[in-house]
Amino acid sequence: MIKIFNLKILSFIFFIFIFSNCSSNKYISTGVDFISEANGVLKLRSTGAGTNVKNAAIDAEINALKLVLFRGVPGSSVVDPLLSTDESKIMNQHQKYFNSFFNEKRYITFIKSSDNAIKIQSNKSNNKRVLLVVEINLQSLKKDLESFGVVRKFGY
Repeated sequence: MIKIFNLKILSFIFFIFIFSNCSSNKYISTGVDFISEANGVLKLRSTGAGTNVKNAAIDAEINALKLVLFRGVPGSSVVDPLLSTDESKIMNQHQKYFNSFFNEKRYITFIKSSDNAIKIQSNKSNNKRVLLVVEINLQSLKKDLESFGVVRKFGY
């Protein structure tokens, strides 16, 4: 009788453990994750926040680009950042370029596709959070950085 009781308790604990790990937010990180890379296109999963879903999607796209430019993407060909980890220094040195790139939304020309934003759990403020799959055309981005003198030619 004690063995049956222990077996029921163990089964119950196992059941709780299994289902406590099955939440809808299980695969949602707080930043940007590498998915795949092929033919010069980097596919990333990115989260963003904003006052509405559209602004949150824009934030997710910018977060993905900033990771490529200033942090690097582990598991991809861009392990090291395209520019530097000193984001503020680079952005100050090339202020005109980055003003056009981010504020005037020139970055959109380097996003091959951006799948529909999936709304995820909003925080306590009125901000919305989204999860977005972003495909970045690395070859075009590198050529643009070279042509505007933000970076020397790659491979030298």
